[in-house]
Amino acid sequence: MASKPYKNPEQTALFILIALFLLSFLIVPVAKVFYVAFVDVGSGALTLVNFKDFFNIALFQESFFNSFYVAGMSVALATMISLPLAYFTTRFEFKGAVVIQSLGFIPLIMPPFVGAVAMGLLFGAKVRTLQRVVLPLMSGGLMAGFVTSFATAAVELSATIMLVSTESDAPLAYGIYVFMQSAAGRDPGAALGMVAVVIVALGIYFSHRIIEKGRRERSVGNHRLPGTGSRRRMGQ
Repeated sequence: MASKPYKNPEQTALFILIALFLLSFLIVPVAKVFYVAFVDVGSGALTLVNFKDFFNIALFQESFFNSFYVAGMSVALATMISLPLAYFTTRFEFKGAVVIQSLGFIPLIMPPFVGAVAMGLLFGAKVRTLQRVVLPLMSGGLMAGFVTSFATAAVELSATIMLVSTESDAPLAYGIYVFMQSAAGRDPGAALGMVAVVIVALGIYFSHRIIEKGRRERSVGNHRLPGTGSRRRMGQ
């Protein structure tokens, strides 16, 4: 029988305290934005007037639709780069495959304003294998990447500040930044912040669902078709 990782009550208490401390960096900012967005500062009553401003202020509407445009273009560019990499690193065995797979995570840790170079399109000789085996195996991770890239680009700020020259072209994150710095109050910015939180939360949720669905389908397929997941060496 496997031993429990935390037999000592002191270790359990320490683990809980550390977890609560780390979670506070996530929960406290979101709770503050939620409070400012839904609570009237003067009376302390719940209100939706800040979200009403979303339909009355042109900058709100323009930034919202610009976010979807920027996110959609980011997904298209990310697909052009990631699809060939995903195909060759999962289909073939060659030196450096692990390094290439690791490089795919660099955009998530690098500063967003660092650009990327487009890669060549996918060419495959065995169309049937591509349609029946490779694409179904890649579809789960590919769709999860779509959702993650979309949600990340939709609320990006630093690249927006560097590249966008006019407010009419700015996405959602820029509107949040402007109104959170306004002397008139942070309520409109908090309302936009809640919209951004919802977009990111939905992106994470659907990405997780897609990945789990792909794992279940691959698990069933491996039981039915043993040996179909082998990879070939480059050049064969």
